[in-house]
Amino acid sequence: MRFSPKELGNILTGESVQMSELSNYKIRYDLPNSNLYKFNGQIISKEGRPISCTMENVLLRGSTLKNCGGIFGIAIYTGKDTRLSINSNVSNTNKFSTVEQ
Repeated sequence: MRFSPKELGNILTGESVQMSELSNYKIRYDLPNSNLYKFNGQIISKEGRPISCTMENVLLRGSTLKNCGGIFGIAIYTGKDTRLSINSNVSNTNKFSTVEQ
């Protein structure tokens, strides 16, 4: 299960986002890397109060939503920087059976 940080309750109200409040926050996160199961980020309020973001708050590309009406999200890694793209290019070696070798 993935959840938004509880501290964002003043932005997320029911089924809408308070757009006027979004300008009061900045997002800081790690550079793209191949580790699928680790994410460190912070949402920083105008007052400088950081809200921690971990893998509990992340949906990876290809995820399927079930039993929910919708989500609010921000795309952080896109294109060649997505974690699935980085992981798929890690091993570029060709595999051969022992008979083929």
